[in-house]
Amino acid sequence: MNRIYTLTIPPSVNHLYRRRGRMTFRTKQYIDWLTENTINIGATKPHTVYPCQVHLTIVGGKGWRSTRDLDNSLKACIDLMRTVGVLREDNTDHVNQITVSYVEPKKAKDAAHALLVIY
Repeated sequence: MNRIYTLTIPPSVNHLYRRRGRMTFRTKQYIDWLTENTINIGATKPHTVYPCQVHLTIVGGKGWRSTRDLDNSLKACIDLMRTVGVLREDNTDHVNQITVSYVEPKKAKDAAHALLVIY
């Protein structure tokens, strides 16, 4: 069964973590994004068929710069699915294909968002 999740645009992978000395920690921007999208997703049932395939579609619009690397959005989305319990793990025993694509916005004023489909 396919599951589709609509997410706000995640922070770039370059803005997920910071280091201070020997410690690595999540940034406030990343924590805020995780919290917001955990609430958006709500209570979901775990995916049960493994290995699964993941497709992330970024829909452009406000909040997306065309010069941004497309692949920098993926890590946060997969980590979110692990955090909320949709995916058990993100290793190759559980996820054997990941596809990322970009779609132009229908209207320039539309807010950018991400669609994550787990097959």
